[in-house]
Amino acid sequence: MAASISPQCGHVFDAYQRYIFGMATDMARMQVEEDQAMTEDFYQDGLREPGLGDMLADPITRAMMRRDGVDESALRALMASQRESLLEQGRLLRAE
Repeated sequence: MAASISPQCGHVFDAYQRYIFGMATDMARMQVEEDQAMTEDFYQDGLREPGLGDMLADPITRAMMRRDGVDESALRALMASQRESLLEQGRLLRAE
């Protein structure tokens, strides 16, 4: 025999579901707003990706480079070489 839920319990359950869903929605909205604020703070104007200098200035990036034995000047030279190669191939536009 299947158990049935009384109409009164059903209404309470429905209200509880709406409450939980509302809380989850509010929490997700707050997280999105917090993420956006952090992104805008990091990117300063919120309209560009960080440049190589921004990334190399990050303390976590610096710690990982130190751990992995990555030399900053060698990394910059590699990135410049790749940039030139992409420009020559027409796969990257020159900044004006």
